Amino acid sequence: MNSAMQINGMKTMAVAMLALCLGGATGYAQQEMLGHWDVELDMAGNKLPGTLVVSMGETGFKGILTTPTGPIAIEEIKYEAGKITFSQKAMVFEQEMLVAFEGTLDGDTFSGMITSGLGPMPVTGRRSTAAPPVVGSWAFTSVVSVQNLTLTRTLEVNEDLSGVYKSKDNAWPISDLAADGDSVKFAVTIQFEGEDVPLTFDGTIDGASMTGAFFLDGNAVAQVTALRIVDASTLAGTWTVTLTGTSVGDFSHSVVMNADGTGTYEYGTESVPIKRVVIDGNLVKFSVVVQREGERHEIDFMGTFANGEIAGKIYEDGNPVGELLMSQGRGPAPKS
Repeated sequence: MNSAMQINGMKTMAVAMLALCLGGATGYAQQEMLGHWDVELDMAGNKLPGTLVVSMGETGFKGILTTPTGPIAIEEIKYEAGKITFSQKAMVFEQEMLVAFEGTLDGDTFSGMITSGLGPMPVTGRRSTAAPPVVGSWAFTSVVSVQNLTLTRTLEVNEDLSGVYKSKDNAWPISDLAADGDSVKFAVTIQFEGEDVPLTFDGTIDGASMTGAFFLDGNAVAQVTALRIVDASTLAGTWTVTLTGTSVGDFSHSVVMNADGTGTYEYGTESVPIKRVVIDGNLVKFSVVVQREGERHEIDFMGTFANGEIAGKIYEDGNPVGELLMSQGRGPAPKS
């Protein structure tokens, strides 16, 4: 093996050993271990920077380590009597080698030493102060092509990278969340028609939107688009909703929006809840379900917020039906 291959091999081995040695602890400082860490491996005076994202799996912590050589999946570390330890055989360039790690976790930092046939290598880590972009609430729209089915769900991710995937009536905890830059992956087991369905999600964040897919047994089963749900406090209040260009003429209704993104839509003598308010930059969208002549219709309001007004279009059952203008303050009594 030439010197270049040896250097590259040592770097790869060092990264692999760090990945093997910094998985999820079981039983100690569980909440403290979760999240994003900035790490550094000292290989004979050469500092190798990277990031470590730790999330909770079904049997303990899981993680993704990203260094200049790329991302590596990591898992399983033990804690006993104040010490973090790990020992495992690893394959590098088709050669099996035993590596071991000993270290301690102290609040927002950890430090330790990797030992192997390559000699001791110090490792340090510090919790990142920047929350990953996936943290927050997201409105998921999943299109299941095989069943010609469109589902709306909510993903809520906490700063410790725990979270839930929610429907109207259920909340399923997510696991194995890996947020590396704009890349997002997680696992979730939902219930469908009384059966457990283990899914994995793989997606990419682009500003206030996310695209990706759900996979079952390695096969894509649903395409996903998502919008970040932003604090709706700036929209809180009563709005006059003027609809023009519809097949039944022009008319006005009222909407009451709350600071938590909930609200009501008032039409005629009826008042129905808003399903949710989604804000993507200055784009505002919300939906309601109304009953008309015994039939159920889903109404989507979508417009651009500017100068205290929301201007856009209204859709019924997915089809555009008129122009939308919303202004704050209650106008004339709503017409049916």
